[in-house]
Amino acid sequence: MTIYLKMLAGLICISVDPSSGNEGFEWQNALMRLFFADISQEGMFLLTIRFARGERGNQWKGVICSNGVVLKVHYSQFSHGNFNLSALPHTTTNIWICSCKQTFEIQTRSLPRELELLNLSVNMICGRIDLTTLPPKLLTADLSQNKLTGPIQLTHLPESMCTLDLQYNKISQHVLWYDNLPGTIRRIKLFAPSEYHRIGKVRAVDPAKAVSYRIFADVPRKYIH
Repeated sequence: MTIYLKMLAGLICISVDPSSGNEGFEWQNALMRLFFADISQEGMFLLTIRFARGERGNQWKGVICSNGVVLKVHYSQFSHGNFNLSALPHTTTNIWICSCKQTFEIQTRSLPRELELLNLSVNMICGRIDLTTLPPKLLTADLSQNKLTGPIQLTHLPESMCTLDLQYNKISQHVLWYDNLPGTIRRIKLFAPSEYHRIGKVRAVDPAKAVSYRIFADVPRKYIH
């Protein structure tokens, strides 16, 4: 089902120009129906009854639009099935889905290209997270308290990224390599104090490009090289 939804979302994006008036709204509505496809009937009723009528504007509870264009999605403690992030329109800049018991497998490559803020904390999201295919405009990402696995590498982060939080996951590896970290980066949280055993060392690929140990928040200095 997940693979089918991704393929269908891709076909919709290719076949319809989102800037072409009515067709643009039809394109967006089709994508949003895919976004909600795995939400239970009860969940959809709680979100909104206007969704079924296909009205324009802020027709979906938790979805923020401007001139009918989807910009943000915001859900907290809403446990009625998985949201299909790969179906979100590329106009989406903010995704905030916290404490919603999400169990899908993470696919960073399919996130909206205009995304700036991503908060998927306190869920049960699984799979290996590929940090090399994050959206290019992403500023902050909070993926803490999930079931994500590694290995990971910090070699191709978005050039404007400021913060990254991966605490309380299942990422485990002997050495974590980093290179060409963005000049804007301020904090990278890899694990909580009780999780030091999960990553043996944090090393720069090129020692000449090593950054301040303070960027790796809560990581003991002796683990950073």
